[in-house]
Amino acid sequence: MTYTKHFKYLGSLISYSLQDDYDIKSRIAAATKAFGALTKFWYNRHVDTHSKYLIFRAIPMNLLLWGCEAWSLRKSLLMKLEVFLTRNIRCILKISMFQVKRASQKTIL
Repeated sequence: MTYTKHFKYLGSLISYSLQDDYDIKSRIAAATKAFGALTKFWYNRHVDTHSKYLIFRAIPMNLLLWGCEAWSLRKSLLMKLEVFLTRNIRCILKISMFQVKRASQKTIL
């Protein structure tokens, strides 16, 4: 009998520790790769925001969340998913971190 740390079953990566960290990390990597492949599309000024939203939901989000109903999320994993989501939405809407920081400073004052 052979031993492996991770194996694929029904599209999800099952880890020897039975935690979903490895599966979520690999899905975030795949979704990031798909998002990066569409860089020219995201920066195309002739494509409206709603179309970008639909493509984002169809490709990167679908890759990321396929089979997620079986995940047991901890707060750290949920944060990783939220970081992926907000980073990509900011990229689509062309909002820089400088603008985010400036807006948060205005709300504090």
